[in-house]
Amino acid sequence: MSPIKLSFRRAAADDAVWLAAHRFSFGEAPQDRELRERYARWVAPKIERAEYIGWLGCAEDRVVAGAGAVLLDWGPTHHDAGALRARLCNVFTDAAWRRRGVAGALVQRVVDDVRAAGIRAIGLSASDAGAVLYRRMGFEPSASEMLLRL
Repeated sequence: MSPIKLSFRRAAADDAVWLAAHRFSFGEAPQDRELRERYARWVAPKIERAEYIGWLGCAEDRVVAGAGAVLLDWGPTHHDAGALRARLCNVFTDAAWRRRGVAGALVQRVVDDVRAAGIRAIGLSASDAGAVLYRRMGFEPSASEMLLRL
């Protein structure tokens, strides 16, 4: 029997439910299901309007990994005259496919698409384990994010 091959494809609006299921896979309480449904309703039109760039890794017609970026209307800054900034998100790999370079390959595809769109900055929030991959890809640590809840 030959090894299972991995193929890559762009995320489509039809993948919104799947992206939401991965992003919020932590529980089955009603509020968890509602959060997944809200996220799917939010991300599907973003994909259709090219405000979300996503790539998926598939094995035997099953999604086993993914990476994406939301394009944000950030406005020009001192370091970037462009109006858009990308936010890397939804990076994951099923346990059986980890440590094979899959996440890096998917993130690189997202980075390439963001660059091709003329966007010059990609932000992200990384776990300690994920930060190793991102540093290897050229991402640099910055001050931690702060938030004011209104």
